[in-house]
Amino acid sequence: MYKTQIYKNQVNKFVDEYFKNFVDNLDEISSGEFSQAYSFENSGSKFIIRFNSNSDEGFKKEEIVYSEHPDIPTPRIIDIGRHKEFNWSLTKAYNGLQLHKLDKDSLQKVLPSLFETMNIIHSQKVGEGFGLWGLDKKGKFKSFEEQLRNFIKEDKWEDFAKEHKFFNIEFIKNLKSEFEKLLTFIPNEKYFLHGDFGRTNIFGLDNKIEGIIDWSEAMYGDFLLDLAWLAFWENKVDIVGAYFEHNKNNKSLNMDNFKDRVRLYLVFTSLNNLIFEVERGREHFYNDAVLAVKRNLLL
Repeated sequence: MYKTQIYKNQVNKFVDEYFKNFVDNLDEISSGEFSQAYSFENSGSKFIIRFNSNSDEGFKKEEIVYSEHPDIPTPRIIDIGRHKEFNWSLTKAYNGLQLHKLDKDSLQKVLPSLFETMNIIHSQKVGEGFGLWGLDKKGKFKSFEEQLRNFIKEDKWEDFAKEHKFFNIEFIKNLKSEFEKLLTFIPNEKYFLHGDFGRTNIFGLDNKIEGIIDWSEAMYGDFLLDLAWLAFWENKVDIVGAYFEHNKNNKSLNMDNFKDRVRLYLVFTSLNNLIFEVERGREHFYNDAVLAVKRNLLL
């Protein structure tokens, strides 16, 4: 699947027709790996509309999270539909800022609320199976390891290396070797995960987490994957260290082998991000990901 591409003028025309009047302040905002999002205002209210040309399953999963997991702060989807080749969902907008837009001091102040929100997510009831769950709320894999392997697409690496000179296949093979060694630390327990717990999907307001969007990658597995995903691009504060201090005595979470499991998922998110960018031929973003890998893994 590839990132959805819909142009601002197309979105403007669609939302004008949807609301039967002209909307204001339409702007593209940072969004997920596959969807594209825009914020706008109409009659004094703020909205977000997201488009996905691949599937509407993620939007429907968000409806499930909202209706069946009311403790999780996530927006109610006002409407879901299809416009030409695009699936779309409409929600009210949050008033706060995405975490990647917060300065160091503001981010530090929101961490306690962030970690408590993560604990709420990770304490939710899980269904059968592991990994990504579908609309039947069953995980699509027999183990969490199987889901992780499915994401990194090892069978395509040689083709990527032939197609893109910037792709350092030896570097990624070394990461894969460490990944294999660390897999033994995956715990037996499984938890409810956001699955794409990046900073652009989390909104903070007045030192509190206001809401979390984009549940298309929601899955069952080890909760520390969400922590690693959150930490991968963050360089202003020590997310991992602060999280450990917050939860080191939390008996409802399995904190055994914390450092090894976090490193496993940092290696995994490294593989995932590098493959995501090379698959799309985006050399600049790939190089940024390499720098993040080296920073996170002290390479």
